[in-house]
Amino acid sequence: AIQLDRDVAAEARLLQSLALALLAFTPHVTLDVVDEATVLLEVEASLRLFGGHRALCRAVKYCAVRLGAMPQLGTGPTARGAAWLASAQPVPTRGRRRTAERQGRARRAVRQERLSALLDQLSIDAVARLTRPDWLEGLGCRTLADLRELPRSGLRRRCGPLLVDTL
Repeated sequence: AIQLDRDVAAEARLLQSLALALLAFTPHVTLDVVDEATVLLEVEASLRLFGGHRALCRAVKYCAVRLGAMPQLGTGPTARGAAWLASAQPVPTRGRRRTAERQGRARRAVRQERLSALLDQLSIDAVARLTRPDWLEGLGCRTLADLRELPRSGLRRRCGPLLVDTL
């Protein structure tokens, strides 16, 4: 294994270049304020122009790869949900290995119901920076579904409004 030092300036330049290149697909491109390694696109108006959801995802991925990025795409009806799908890993279930194709499908949601179902499977690591991860683990929460089942008022008192509002 080769270990390299991070070049934060080079990463920032790559993200900026990527955001500029993705303007070819939509005028609504922004760098995520929560996760600095995420570029968000609002593409609803562009779907028909680029041949639909899957074709647009392929084109965006190809564009990112050509710039030297290793993209992990996620789609959803909300920006935060899509970003979580892109960056978070589902909690492994026993006896089921995820193929690359199934993992890709597990990162795509067009309707809110599907997004909620996919997000429920994610590890609480997706919200770790919004609160104290050790506290969530102490409650026995492994997935976002576990966390969403907790009473909102108690969660708000213990973790503050940011976590509850984000959920």
